[in-house]
Amino acid sequence: MFKRATHAIAIGITVLFAMLLWRNFTLYKEHSKVWRIGKSCIDLSIIVALAWRLPVLLVAWCIQWIVRPLRNPMARATIGVFASLAFGFFHQYTMEILLVSSVFAVDLVTGNNSFLRHWNETEHKKRNDIEETLVV
Repeated sequence: MFKRATHAIAIGITVLFAMLLWRNFTLYKEHSKVWRIGKSCIDLSIIVALAWRLPVLLVAWCIQWIVRPLRNPMARATIGVFASLAFGFFHQYTMEILLVSSVFAVDLVTGNNSFLRHWNETEHKKRNDIEETLVV
């Protein structure tokens, strides 16, 4: 029984890695193959670690990814609450749906338009502003 479960986990991780490779090879054509494979490995490690230790954060990322195209704040909040309740309830039974949607949601953290990139740009802009005020 343990051997069968191990095979299922290995197949699931392989499928997730293949999806991440496909996504990164279609989105980041300007980068090298090594960079895209490395990004896929990092994304996979983030997804697996969160699914194993902190699935609630993975649910939050997936909900953020789902409601991102909505422009109305009221609709975004309402759909976000209902979707988070549904994901929170169903992730106990169907972790696969959560993992597949997290392939697209992890790009919010590690992609070109990610939180970390905006944070770095903000820090760079602050440094430039400080340098400009020192010059004046």
